[in-house]
Amino acid sequence: MSWAIPRFDYLVEFAGASHAGRVRTSNEDVWRADPGLGLLAVADGMGGHAAGELAARIAVTQIGEMVRTPASLDILDKFAEAPTLAIWQAGTNAIFHHR
Repeated sequence: MSWAIPRFDYLVEFAGASHAGRVRTSNEDVWRADPGLGLLAVADGMGGHAAGELAARIAVTQIGEMVRTPASLDILDKFAEAPTLAIWQAGTNAIFHHR
């Protein structure tokens, strides 16, 4: 697939695939692409651990929700206008420390 990254002037091509592997019978990995956010997320389901597939799904969902907040989207817009380390750090703090 290809999409133009919002807020930036370039095209991204991506593909996703996952496999249970040689040992496990089920695949617990989760990946998601959200073109509207310019977000690609991957979570390894930790096969063999209790509810690994649930943890992976929750992680990917939560990251998407955190990035969708108005404060996070504002930071992304600012970063697109002036891509500095300070703005990137403010953005990751806003996204990952949002409560």
